[in-house]
Amino acid sequence: MPPDIGLILWPVGTGDSTTIIVDSDRWVQIDLHHLAAAEDDQDDRVPVVDRLLELAPRKEGKPYIAAFAATHLDTDHIRGFAKLLDEAIIGELWFSPRVLRAADDELCDDALVFVKEANDRIKHIADGNGADSGERILIIGDDDLLGEDPYSKLPVECFSKPGEFFSSLDGEQLEDTFRVFVHSPQKGDGSEDPNDLSLGMQIMVSDGEHRGTFLTLGDLRYDDVSAVFERADDDDLLWSVFQAPHHCSKKVMYVEEDGTEVLKTELMDRIEETADDRGAWIVASCECIPETDKPAANPPHRAAATAYEERVDSGRFVVTGDSAPEPLVFELTANGLALRSGDGPDASSSLTVPEATAAASGRRATSHSSATGFGGPAIRG
Repeated sequence: MPPDIGLILWPVGTGDSTTIIVDSDRWVQIDLHHLAAAEDDQDDRVPVVDRLLELAPRKEGKPYIAAFAATHLDTDHIRGFAKLLDEAIIGELWFSPRVLRAADDELCDDALVFVKEANDRIKHIADGNGADSGERILIIGDDDLLGEDPYSKLPVECFSKPGEFFSSLDGEQLEDTFRVFVHSPQKGDGSEDPNDLSLGMQIMVSDGEHRGTFLTLGDLRYDDVSAVFERADDDDLLWSVFQAPHHCSKKVMYVEEDGTEVLKTELMDRIEETADDRGAWIVASCECIPETDKPAANPPHRAAATAYEERVDSGRFVVTGDSAPEPLVFELTANGLALRSGDGPDASSSLTVPEATAAASGRRATSHSSATGFGGPAIRG
């Protein structure tokens, strides 16, 4: 059973597939990694598009995803998009200006479908046709290209920049229950590597009284993750659930200096400082963490997992691969987002008290306050 309000992080191997449940009628999907092998009953990984088509809200008789956000177009973040687009209504697409420069990248088939769909919607809107559900776009980020045709003909509601937030979703204003603060990509961020230009967002969900926050930074590495935490206010970084960037890569917090990998404790301190004191979880969207790291191995990395484990209470660093074939489900409670441990809200609510796990592990609970900026005036819309 999906939560009434909350998150689902699907076990899809080493790749991202996160569903934000805003309410019973509106879901936001961030990235996809649908593996054909996962359709085999003997495979622990979830065929995520099949699950979305089965469980998502309905609109006009079809599965309905209010918004699909592509943090970037690497295969492990976009695989399965063509199938989802073909069988569901996707109200709006969220993407960075990098998508508009897609000719510079080597793209998989699903990424090419995403680029075509984005460009078709851009042309439709720029031609003055307006946009209904299934036609909308949101370009997140800043780029000189946006001053050129046809992008300069798009209305203001098609754009959001780092440092801004919005609370509209597929044409509806949801100030009391939903807000997205944009962290990246900022003009001048990163390199020409698409990973360095990933969407970075803090997403808040609320029932009007209780609030929870999810922080996701795509595949950003140390320089850009550090920049996000340096330039943003604590309220806009607050996280109940933090998705470990780049599938628990050590390149988020380790930098090579004089031939030696050095842990940047200042960044890790900052990540810990912005955790919600009512309960905070770090999730790695990857296969099980290896016991040791091999030179030049792809993530997940044991060094990164250890660094994260030291910054949350015992048991609050979790891995999607460890839960497979079950997804990790976080639901909104009176104390923010909590990992579901049983069959309903009562079972998970006991896990939102950080003092309990802090006492068990001998660690002191964090003391950052819950968000105060939620529900302010939205920049977009």
